[in-house]
Amino acid sequence: MKRTKWKVYLRSGCTYLTGIKPSGSIHLGNYIGCLNPIINLEAKRNAHFEKRKSEKAVKIYKIILIADLHSLTSLDNLPILRKNIVDSVNTILSLIIDMYVKKKKYIQVFINNVKLKHLLKFGNMNQMLKEEMFQQLTRRMTSQDYQFYSFLKDPSGNEYSYVKNDSEVCREQNIPCNDADTPFHSQLEKKNEENQRTNVEKKIKQKHYFYIFKQSDIAQHTSLYYLINSFTSVNMLNTHVHVKNVPKHKSVALLSYPNLMLADILLYKPDYLIVGVDQKKNTEVMKTISRKINSYIPHMISLPKIFPSKFYVQIMNLDGQQKMSKHNDDDLSRNVKDSHNIIYLFDEKHIIEKKIKKSKTDNYNNLIYGQSDRKEINNLINLFFFFYYYKMRGVPSHVSEPSLDTPPLTPRADQLFLSKQEQTTQNKFTSVSTASQNARSYNHTVTCSDKVYSQVCTDKSDEEKLHPSSRNNINRNINPQIGNHILSFYNNNYATFKYELSHLIYEHFVLPKFVYSVLQSDGGNLVNHVLSEGKKCLSRRAAKTFQNFKKSLNI
Repeated sequence: MKRTKWKVYLRSGCTYLTGIKPSGSIHLGNYIGCLNPIINLEAKRNAHFEKRKSEKAVKIYKIILIADLHSLTSLDNLPILRKNIVDSVNTILSLIIDMYVKKKKYIQVFINNVKLKHLLKFGNMNQMLKEEMFQQLTRRMTSQDYQFYSFLKDPSGNEYSYVKNDSEVCREQNIPCNDADTPFHSQLEKKNEENQRTNVEKKIKQKHYFYIFKQSDIAQHTSLYYLINSFTSVNMLNTHVHVKNVPKHKSVALLSYPNLMLADILLYKPDYLIVGVDQKKNTEVMKTISRKINSYIPHMISLPKIFPSKFYVQIMNLDGQQKMSKHNDDDLSRNVKDSHNIIYLFDEKHIIEKKIKKSKTDNYNNLIYGQSDRKEINNLINLFFFFYYYKMRGVPSHVSEPSLDTPPLTPRADQLFLSKQEQTTQNKFTSVSTASQNARSYNHTVTCSDKVYSQVCTDKSDEEKLHPSSRNNINRNINPQIGNHILSFYNNNYATFKYELSHLIYEHFVLPKFVYSVLQSDGGNLVNHVLSEGKKCLSRRAAKTFQNFKKSLNI
């Protein structure tokens, strides 16, 4: 059978859904896997978009579910559940405000149909945007001293050598470079011109509608969950991996976790689902249940596609062995013991440095990415590439042409990822992972036929890039030659690499951390207001979907 490829396009009115379980403070695994993709996802200009008469502003709908019912798989969460909900919502709001500050020239942000700047007036929160500290942090993003990082210097100490002097290294490693005397010159010139035109042109005006609400506030979640249970056999759930890994004290809530997850999705019918790699096993259960329901009522359920992020790789603990997790349902004491292996978003700088310094690597003396027997160092490098990418995209424009709105190192950051042609070439020589096959099977059952307006700001349109091989913590979307070239600036010095990684992590969250501290001082008033408005916005949609489901069952 001929394998078809699908491309992800962002169209006006497209809906994205993700969920966050308030079982503890949000960590890097939550952020990279779910929150960063949905918050920073935006439309970008391309040829397809330019040929059409576009709307005045592209509208994107982003639903963020506070999954408090999912937290009840362990009753140990009950005493601090309310605190965790407030903490999670404040964290999400601080990240949204951070995005808005950076992109407000072309993006309008609405939270539960209210403009963000109007929402912040609630409880005098708007005063935060005028405070001197906030203004200093905002200016810091455009006047930061970038001499600190090794990947922006050469051994002689010249800055931005990575931009100007990397062609020789590229030739040594047979990497296409932009020298005029190479056969790759014309091809890369065309690609660079296209990237420059895409990045420098006026951004697409767009409106991002965030809907933040608490799962337990909308009764249809549990009502639909009960109906889905009727189609689900206990044997099927009990033999699945997500339950078999729990040695004892299995609750019914844990057993039917995928059923509630399916109810969350069906109520709002998103076009794309943003979940971490660790949720693959639950999506497989949802597929099985959906097929059974459709066997009774044809075409009843159409599952959304999984959104393919560039960094779709499981973030592990700093020991590189287990996924970074707020807690384990079967052993909470172990989570406390291993807390030094988890980096939370708003950890202090010295705490991040201490955790990264103690992180597990290996006995090798070379800093190389993508080797199958080095999952610990691969995990650290995954973190490094993520924060490197956003650092490079944020280098201020004054180092190049002051007239350009887009940072000049953005194209260099994008080179970290394999191009479509390189992906195709690589796929001819590498076998597709089992996880990739599961992703294709999942997405093969769903379609998205509305009018296309613009492409998602990711180059990963191939299904084979959805689920990189997680066994050795290797992200298949990364170009290993470019990635290892970046790492070569550290000259195999693990200590320098770890120190700069901790600095990248801390610096990335400086502004949202300040916003978070201001929101926390509000005493939860803004959180209560946001959750109340979120309930009003989505309860009608959930009720309508549930009524249609009941009618199909003749209830």
